[in-house]
Amino acid sequence: MGKNSRLETWLQYRVRVTISDTRYFVGTFLSYDRHMNIVLVDAEEFRKVKSQENSLKELFYKNNCVYVNK
Repeated sequence: MGKNSRLETWLQYRVRVTISDTRYFVGTFLSYDRHMNIVLVDAEEFRKVKSQENSLKELFYKNNCVYVNK
């Protein structure tokens, strides 16, 4: 089974894609190309940012900042 065949099994499923800078995207996997660029629909972007002064975690959700206490 090739890499493309494995990717095709996830088409039309809701997936989470993590990229190298620790951001991740959650959305419906619509398509991809030979360079492994992917298309997600109804996607949301998330990232974690380290707090400088305390142990609160900062999470950005749809351009809103949410603080979570450990």
